[in-house]
Amino acid sequence: MRLSGAHRLRLRLLAQGVGGGPGCRRPGRRPPAGRTDGLPVRLLLLSGRPASLCARAHRESGGVRPFLHPDQPSPLLAVPFLGPLVERTHRKGLLILCDFGASALCALLLLFPGPPLPFLLTGTMLFHLLSHLFEIASKVLFSELCPPERLSSLNGIKSLLDHGAAVLAPAAGALLFGLCGFRAILLLCALAYGLSALQECFIPYAPRPIQQAEPPRLRAGIRYLLGRRELFSLFLLVMALNFFVANSEEIIFPGILVELYQFPESRYGLAVSASTAGTLLASLFLIRAAHLRPLEHLRALFLVNSALMAALGLAAPLLRFVPKLYFVLFFTFQLLIGWLTACINVPLISYFQTRVPLEQQGRFFALLAFFSGILIPLGISYTGVLADWLGPGAAYACNNLCVIVLVLLVRLPA
Repeated sequence: MRLSGAHRLRLRLLAQGVGGGPGCRRPGRRPPAGRTDGLPVRLLLLSGRPASLCARAHRESGGVRPFLHPDQPSPLLAVPFLGPLVERTHRKGLLILCDFGASALCALLLLFPGPPLPFLLTGTMLFHLLSHLFEIASKVLFSELCPPERLSSLNGIKSLLDHGAAVLAPAAGALLFGLCGFRAILLLCALAYGLSALQECFIPYAPRPIQQAEPPRLRAGIRYLLGRRELFSLFLLVMALNFFVANSEEIIFPGILVELYQFPESRYGLAVSASTAGTLLASLFLIRAAHLRPLEHLRALFLVNSALMAALGLAAPLLRFVPKLYFVLFFTFQLLIGWLTACINVPLISYFQTRVPLEQQGRFFALLAFFSGILIPLGISYTGVLADWLGPGAAYACNNLCVIVLVLLVRLPA
């Protein structure tokens, strides 16, 4: 079977340890638009991707060698139905249940090494489901616990902690694995999830009474979203970003920096980490400057962010014979892009938490997670084909030009 250029590039990067697998997370990785990583207390010394845990456990026990992902579609199909469950259930109790469940699964892998494949896949699907449930419930709980006027600054603190963990976790996890082995990582995960659940028991929480004429149904949540033009426009924009932009570190950046410019791994890691540095700086800024209301400048932020990405893509083939100049340009632009991305994502989440009624938030965030989970892998496949046809730089520019057109067409909050 003949491999396309994009597939050959992917295999080469995997062999070099640069591109990472679907279950890997690199320091420069940003969460998809409109998504965050649960509560900051869940800072583990790992990537936070349970599939990689289970696949690694099976490989260590002499099981199959290829990385398996048939566990992902089934939990994703159940995600929309988690919204009504979150709305009718005690949110704090759900968080505790999710963390205790994750701790128990890690403990089972630790106590019974070399599980059969059906058990492994079932456990991984349950891990994914618990992760989605925790994410949705934590966002709704955040809306309940935090005053609306403080949501922006508190989400800034949360963004700072989440991205700080994304920088430190892979390095700390790799160091621990090298020193103590994989079983030590499983033990740490079991303890971390257990301590997280224990800490959540002490969160002061009195559920707000939710006035609903009938039990929450998914169809009613979809009708609510379609009936709010401004909210639906933002929802579509978030989905477009997940489709066109969230694939950058899987396809675009390795294609430009490694395949086109032949940069070594150390320089590649430094370049893609610049966006995380920008996000951390922006999170600090948003904590202190929530009064500036970046949501009022959302259209301009989107346009400038996408224009920088498009310019970076167009410059890739033009500066091919001046690699040092392109590296400096890439690093600088990624720093700015990380800053702008945080200035978009943090206010956007705060907007959803304040404008969507509490009785609809579970279904809204469940739909957001569901469509993001579908569109990100579709975007990776589409961008891989486009990069194989046009080249990674041109594909990056085309994707962001599509985002610019969409931003100009949709109605954004004033």
